Amino acid sequence: MRKDRDSKETSKCALIPLDVILPRIGTQKLDGLVWHKARIHKHAFSTWLFVLDRNPTLDRLLRWGCDVEQTCLLCVSAEVWRMVLALLHFPTPPTSWNSILLWLPGASNDKFMRLALLQAWQACIYEIWRERNRRFHDGISFSPTKIFHLVRSVVRIRAQSLCSRNSDYVSLLLCWSSPP
Repeated sequence: MRKDRDSKETSKCALIPLDVILPRIGTQKLDGLVWHKARIHKHAFSTWLFVLDRNPTLDRLLRWGCDVEQTCLLCVSAEVWRMVLALLHFPTPPTSWNSILLWLPGASNDKFMRLALLQAWQACIYEIWRERNRRFHDGISFSPTKIFHLVRSVVRIRAQSLCSRNSDYVSLLLCWSSPP
């Protein structure tokens, strides 16, 4: 637990400030993690908001007095992240936000595997954010497996679209074509 400005304890979901992370990975690398060639625009934009800590998280919603379920999505997000990266043959990926930000820039030397990782990361962020909204606004919850299938489906469709315009992206499509 850490304390926020009002000396109230915040959950373990709290992030290390961006100014601590940036010197370690650099702004240019951070931009490359978000604004890459295989991005899905709504995923990239959502990711950018989360990286900058500009998206209302559970802690912030609680401070604003919103009536929200106080169950953190960390368990769901870690499970979805593990399933997606197991599909990409990364058996032990980092699961904390800061570890992921530090790990991603050097996670793979292969151009297309790197793009697949970045697609996966952004799609996971987007779909977990949507899961949070489903729970908060609609009272509906999806299983981690269902969220995994949503992530896999959207990145495969994007890879197919890139491949249809440029055959160089066949390797990216192959990253997403292995059986679940």
